Amino acid sequence: MKTWGMIFLLLVCGVGAAHSETARVLPTSICGDGAQALDPLLIELADFFEHNPVIYLATMDGTRPCVRPVRYSAMIGGKIAIATSVKKGMSRQMAANPNVEISVASADGKHYARYAGRAVACKDAKILADFDSAQPKFKKMFGADFVLYLIEPVNVGLFSNTKGVEPKTKKFAN
Repeated sequence: MKTWGMIFLLLVCGVGAAHSETARVLPTSICGDGAQALDPLLIELADFFEHNPVIYLATMDGTRPCVRPVRYSAMIGGKIAIATSVKKGMSRQMAANPNVEISVASADGKHYARYAGRAVACKDAKILADFDSAQPKFKKMFGADFVLYLIEPVNVGLFSNTKGVEPKTKKFAN
């Protein structure tokens, strides 16, 4: 695996093979009990995020929107994982209002993705341990203040600025 700064880990549940050259598949146990195969659009989104790892996360601070760049770290069971500190404004905002949206564009500007969802702090000890084992940098960086948010998809899409290319979108049941 290349350096941590260049390649991010993709944790795919219920899928037997990697979907990009840079992705690494971990056992389905990372997903906890009842894991199902991932939706094909979520797999495509994960691959897009792997190749464009600086994503923009929008949260709400009361009535004021807040957007910041964050590093894509993983997809666990079809949910984007965001590691942070409970002391950060981003964490407080997601705890107060879990409705968030992620946006990212390709380096050439020809494609972009949107991922609206609900952020839930992960309490599953197995998922937390597996995430820490796969990406120990976050626990070292945040220490006892570490929190892992799993963003459950609500409405997602892959879009192209190329004429004639239809968007791929999906609305998930809440």
